[in-house]
Amino acid sequence: MAKSPTKAWQRLILMFSLVLILMILGISGIDRVTNSTQFCASCHVMRPEVMTWQVSSHNKVPCVTCHVVSDFQHPLLALVRMIFRTNLTRNKTYELPVVIRTQVPDKICLECHSFQRTITPQNDLNVPHAQHNGVGVQCMDCHQGTMHGRIAERNRTISGDFDQWTSQMAAAEMIPQNLRIGMKECVACHEERKEGPVQCVGCHEKMETPTSHTVQQSWIKDHGKEAVLNVEKCEECHDYTNIEGKKLTEEDGEMARYARNNSFCNDCHVASGAVHGDSWTYNHTKLPRDSAKGCVVCHDLNQPLPWEKRPKTFCNQCHQDNLGPAFFDR
Repeated sequence: MAKSPTKAWQRLILMFSLVLILMILGISGIDRVTNSTQFCASCHVMRPEVMTWQVSSHNKVPCVTCHVVSDFQHPLLALVRMIFRTNLTRNKTYELPVVIRTQVPDKICLECHSFQRTITPQNDLNVPHAQHNGVGVQCMDCHQGTMHGRIAERNRTISGDFDQWTSQMAAAEMIPQNLRIGMKECVACHEERKEGPVQCVGCHEKMETPTSHTVQQSWIKDHGKEAVLNVEKCEECHDYTNIEGKKLTEEDGEMARYARNNSFCNDCHVASGAVHGDSWTYNHTKLPRDSAKGCVVCHDLNQPLPWEKRPKTFCNQCHQDNLGPAFFDR
């Protein structure tokens, strides 16, 4: 007796359905495993990112919350990515530093955060998030260091020595200046976009002028001496540099190096010739040797290179090579 075609088709459909279900369950299982924080932590290449995440303010947020886009195709894509990345790791053909290829979109951040509030992380700092978002500023434009301290961007992982990353090392990297952009980035963005304030009072709600600043002319003359004694106090408002180590001395040129790398200082120093007065050409020769050291904060001994941001006047322009470093070291 011949088999019924209907029953044959039913068995075929049943077998196909079982295989499909097993495939879906298998892919879903792989998806759950590969998208777990434990799976990320199992890869030694990701150790710096895992360690910094563990000491961050977002250490209760799983990796997949920010780094995986959920959609119908994701399980299959996750399997392909897992095979590809495993092969890179096994053959050590990955590139360093390992950087995120797709920026975390705002919609991920907005699952927990809101633009409808003004944040004041430094008590008096006004940050209108909704206004920034309205002109196209993305969350990660300012907060890219929140999770990992920008360790890849700062080339802290480029050596490939991942075993050195301990909780202590990660905590040392997750300091405030590595978590968020500084004032100079804010001002540079405002200037580039031609939107937003560039004056202090535009962002800071409580601006108390220090008593030392009240007499402008005397402060312009004496502020360098105060800065050498306590530049950290200056940086509370005028932090426009990434120089590490705030102890300055006149002897080793740190004072000049700091002023030249701090755009707030340098912008004024380059254009401050008027503060010397009309008789400065004659009077500056009467300066004591110790005071003359301050000249090199703004001026070079020899003619500066065309692209350097320096005053046009330099010492040997008039002294005809009679000055050198030894003159200031005595």
